[in-house]
Amino acid sequence: MAALPPATPVLEDVDTLIMSPALFAQHPIRVPADVEVHALLAGETRPGDWIDWLEAAGQSHLVARPRRVFDHFFITRQVVEDGLGLGIGEIQNVARELFKFGRDRIGADQMGEIISGTPGLSQFA
Repeated sequence: MAALPPATPVLEDVDTLIMSPALFAQHPIRVPADVEVHALLAGETRPGDWIDWLEAAGQSHLVARPRRVFDHFFITRQVVEDGLGLGIGEIQNVARELFKFGRDRIGADQMGEIISGTPGLSQFA
């Protein structure tokens, strides 16, 4: 059997902290250390997300902290939306949600102008 060719990266995965607006109103995240008072939510399909984020944010002392783990990211995201803790999500998905919200509020044409007029933003549209 022939060896497979080396993998070629197609998309860069950029993660960010996600939380519900209601939870942010009660316990905002202003600096990375603020995550310590929140439940950390994770999905089995993305096991290293919190470790990577905590280390990058200078909070490696929280890496061993327990997490509530769900079987898939979409379930985790729903629990985040319900305000039950913090999650880690791809910035691309967060951007798509924000763009959809913007299109619903101000219209597709005006949102398109904002996206096209902001350098780098179109990659997430």
